[in-house]
Order: sequence, then C-alpha cells, then structure tokens
Amino acid sequence: MSSPSTDAIERFVQHARDFWSANGMRMTLLRKIICRTIAGQDAPFVADGLWLDARKKDRGISLSSVYRTLADLVEANLLHEIHNPSKQRTFVKADSSVSSTAHLVCADCHRVIPLNDECLALRQEALLKQLGFETSGIHLHIEAACESLRRCGVCENQNDNDERKISPAPHKQ
Repeated sequence: MSSPSTDAIERFVQHARDFWSANGMRMTLLRKIICRTIAGQDAPFVADGLWLDARKKDRGISLSSVYRTLADLVEANLLHEIHNPSKQRTFVKADSSVSSTAHLVCADCHRVIPLNDECLALRQEALLKQLGFETSGIHLHIEAACESLRRCGVCENQNDNDERKISPAPHKQ
C-alpha cells in the first residue's frame, strides 16, 4: 500500500486547521505534528501507536494531547472511530482506502479488516430508503472469532506484527 502524497497530507492538515478555526481554536504545533502523522498513513491505528509515532517528531507530545486531537478530528469527520471487543479505540482516516462502510474486527487479535463490498453498501442504502430514511452515514461493525485460531492455535488474520497499530487480545486460558 502506498503512502499518501504530500498534497493529500497538506489537505488533511488544512481541513483540520479549518475545523479548529471555525470552532475558535488554533492549529498548534503539536496538533500539526499529530495531524501530519495521521495523514501520512493509510492503515487503521490506535492512539498509543499514533503517540509513539508523533513523539519521534516531538518528545513533548502527551498521550492526552493525542486523545484530544483524535476527538476533534472525529468530530470534524476527518477520522472514523472503529470500536472493537477490547474497548481499545481504533481510528481510520475518513478518506482512507480502508475506510469502508463495513469493518470486521477479529475478536481474538483485534485486527480491523475492511469489508469493501459495493453490493453491501448498495443493499444498506436500499434498505434505508425502503424504510423511509435518508442516509446521513452508514457503518457496519462485525465482531467475529477467528476459526484458524480455534482450529490451529494461530490467528491467520494477524499478519501485521506491529503491536502499536492493533494490539492483540490477552491470551485466554
């Protein structure tokens, strides 16, 4: 998967700046670093991983600053929050290639897997129209246990060993 272009990163930062400006706040240096760190990736991430990445640029960034910035970016519709069984908050950029309307979350390793199925989105839209609703947003969240883990003792869905991005669940005895 390719990294976002410099233009895409700057657009993300500008949209965030516009949001804060419209709400009487400003783009601080720390917010800019956090935004650029988010904008530079395309995969789902957790706050702790973002914090570690952002601290490579400025050691003064606190985890609470990351959480406040994430909350603002979700409110600005620049990020989507994906809930998972561990209650660990996972985020994805709204314009990301993995920001589909549906996600599967592995109940074992907590990996977020986008379900990019055009038919699924069309069916959701048609159902809402049939029920008399106009769509303002759709997000389907599926939690499922990994069959290969139960069968073989290894979760085949966990191919990203970077624990900062999606942390594995504690081992169950």
